Amino acid sequence: MTRSWLFCPGTRPDRLTGAAAAADVVVAELEDAVAPGDKAAARAAVAAWLAGHPDLAPRVWVRINDSTDLEALAGHGIAGVVLPKAELAGVAACGDFPVFALVETAAGVQELPELARHPAVTAVGLGEYDLAAELGVAPPALTGNDGPLAWARAQVVVAAAAAGLAPPPAAVSAELADLAGFRADTLALQRAGFFGRMCVHPKQVALTHEVLVPSAEEVAQAEEALRAAENSGVAVAGGRMVDAAVVRRARRVLAPAGTPRTTAEQLIEEDQQ
Repeated sequence: MTRSWLFCPGTRPDRLTGAAAAADVVVAELEDAVAPGDKAAARAAVAAWLAGHPDLAPRVWVRINDSTDLEALAGHGIAGVVLPKAELAGVAACGDFPVFALVETAAGVQELPELARHPAVTAVGLGEYDLAAELGVAPPALTGNDGPLAWARAQVVVAAAAAGLAPPPAAVSAELADLAGFRADTLALQRAGFFGRMCVHPKQVALTHEVLVPSAEEVAQAEEALRAAENSGVAVAGGRMVDAAVVRRARRVLAPAGTPRTTAEQLIEEDQQ
C-alpha cells in the first residue's frame, strides 16, 4: 500500500524528481499551490516534466483544477488525478482517469459512500483545511483523531473499507515546525484507520515512513498470532484469543514494506538546532 503522497507545486517541476526519490507517490499540484495567473504555465510545465520522465509517470498523480486540465495530461501514463472538492458530478467529468477523490466540502462528505463506490474512484481522502473552513470549525491541528473533524475522518475510513478500497491516507498537515508533534499525530491517525499520509515536505515523508515500520514487539506478536492460527480458525497466542479479525490485523502489521530513510529522532534534533 502507498505510504506517502508528496504534494509539489506544478510551477516547480524541478522538485518533482526529488519528490519521487523521497515519496511513494508524487502529487503534481495544479490547484491550491498555484496562483490563478500561473495555472496555464504550471499545466505546461507538468506536462513537459512528465514527457521527460516516463519512468516516473506511473507514480505521479496530478491535482487538477477541473476537467480543463485533463487534455494536457492525456497520454503521459500518470497514475491518475486528484480531484479537489470531490463530489459525484466532478468525478464523472474526469473521463478515463483513475480518481483520488479528495473530499473537502460538506456535500462531498454526505456523498462519501457513493463516491467511494464510483467505478472511477480508486482512493478517497479528506482535505481538512477547506472542509473546516466551510463548516466553521477549528482548523486541523496536531491532535491525533480527537479534534472537531474526527467524525469526518471516521466516515472516510468507513466509506473506503465498505467500498473495498485501500485505507485512506491521513490528511495534509501544514505544521512544519513541530516534527515530534507531526510524528505523534500521524501515528494516532494510523490507529484510527488511516494508512500513510499526504505530505507537503520531505521531512514529513520520512516521519510517515518511520511510523509505518512496526516495532519489534508488534512484529513478534503478529508473527505469533499467525503461527497460532495457521492450522486452526481460532487459537490462543500470548494469552490472547486469535480469531479471523486478529489474523487480519496481524497481516496488516506485517504488510508495510521498506525502512525509513532517516530516523524521526534525527529529523527532530535537526529541527531543534
